[in-house]
Amino acid sequence: MNFEYKKPVFHFTLTPDLLDFLWQKNRYFGNQHQPKKLQGRRFSADESVRFGAHSAFLNGQEVINIGSYSYLHAPATRGMAFGNYCSVATELRCMGVDHPFERFSSSGFTYDGRFPVYADSAPGLEGRFQPSWNPRGGAKKPQIGHDVWIGGQVMLANDIQIGTGAIIAAGALVTKDVAPYEIVGGNPAKLIRKRFPDEICARLLASEWYLHHFPHFKGVDIRADIDTSLHQLETVLASGEVPRIEQPPTFLALLSEYAGKDLSLETP
Repeated sequence: MNFEYKKPVFHFTLTPDLLDFLWQKNRYFGNQHQPKKLQGRRFSADESVRFGAHSAFLNGQEVINIGSYSYLHAPATRGMAFGNYCSVATELRCMGVDHPFERFSSSGFTYDGRFPVYADSAPGLEGRFQPSWNPRGGAKKPQIGHDVWIGGQVMLANDIQIGTGAIIAAGALVTKDVAPYEIVGGNPAKLIRKRFPDEICARLLASEWYLHHFPHFKGVDIRADIDTSLHQLETVLASGEVPRIEQPPTFLALLSEYAGKDLSLETP
């Protein structure tokens, strides 16, 4: 798999044997139609990333934190995180570095002295203008809850959270947090409506059904109205017979199992 480790990020190639190993572990880089769609592609991941079972990356070259029963058709962006049961369409993007627009100029020359378009300008000038650290530059990438559906061609701002059960309409530009079970859309994205009445939303969150393995939802009729099916779901969860989704090992640990050695000890 041509493993390279430059802490905290490692790189690997999806070889046929590695794909087969991950398939057996219920981690996928393809779907039922194209199970080896990404074979041969070079990927990167942070050493802390956890890749939940029964989830899939269907594009891109990055592995990020993702729960179980989730899939991304869009390339993943380092630093993002997704919970369980998330459904992500194509062309999801995150905003880049925020510029310090409160200064007299929002241009990068005010904070990035290494960028050649700025650094090569009068480098020997005495008393040359000195850039200063960009306080907005360390923004955290979006964090996505459980059971979130994101449509195609969506743009997400930095430092936002998308709540459990939310839906982001195709083409939306999301600049603020989205609360659980809200449906938002537009540019900038605004609340369209809640998916369910507040009482139903509260029961769904209280049930924490998304922290459990769905094959064990015996007797739950998904075709029934939401109140009936939710009551059935609450009943089966209360039985204690539905196993919870356990925290997965780090993806680096999975690759170590494949390699037969502790890859965290590798040096460049």
